[in-house]
Amino acid sequence: MAVGAIIVTKDDDYLAFLAGTPPFTPVVWLRIGNCSRAEAIERVVSNLDTIATAVEAGRLLIEL
Repeated sequence: MAVGAIIVTKDDDYLAFLAGTPPFTPVVWLRIGNCSRAEAIERVVSNLDTIATAVEAGRLLIEL
């Protein structure tokens, strides 16, 4: 995984990245039901400040 990368997913399988070997890649886990791609993107875009703050604070799992 590239340095500075963040995984954004609705799939809990990606949480395994947090159990591997460092360096860990932060995961933004979209905890929303069925939705369109546009709705998922809007959820991320509308929470960019929250995501950035969490990553800067060292959080590895950000649930939206």
